[in-house]
Amino acid sequence: MDEILTIPGFRRAEGARTLSFFCDSATPQVDSIMIDTLAEAARRAGGAARLCLHRDPQDPFHDMVIVESASGYARPHRHHAKGETCHVIRGSVAMVQFDDQGSILHVARLAPGGGTIARVAPRSWHTVLVLSEDAVYHESKPGPFDPACDAELPSWAPVGQDAQDRWMSDLRRRVCEAPWA
Repeated sequence: MDEILTIPGFRRAEGARTLSFFCDSATPQVDSIMIDTLAEAARRAGGAARLCLHRDPQDPFHDMVIVESASGYARPHRHHAKGETCHVIRGSVAMVQFDDQGSILHVARLAPGGGTIARVAPRSWHTVLVLSEDAVYHESKPGPFDPACDAELPSWAPVGQDAQDRWMSDLRRRVCEAPWA
């Protein structure tokens, strides 16, 4: 992890759950070279990385360019007072919404050239499932970020690598086999 690439105009966030970089500029711009650098950083870090276009976790609005691999696990969660928007830049993902028991309510398949943007309302259980080998997407939502209360995690979402792997495999099968919108 010591050899993680640097991204000009961004500083690495120490102690973040995933490899993260915060913007040093009031007017950031992200180009394809930066996205390629972020993707390489994600590969070196084990599959996920993000460029935060906001300067600080306490900012009132958060914009992030996120790279995730298909092998990653984004545990389903919900935000009580925040909606969230996902815009796919490369690859393909499914934004999956669940009911309180963990049954799938809705799947939005997102890929450039087709459906590329979806929004999840506040209090909606959801996850982003990467359908391609990896994906790059832009996520936006209100801040600030408070790790103690930002997201609620459901009891039905597995914890532990083996359980997560089985659950993700089953979720991928259900999402890919069903005729979702």
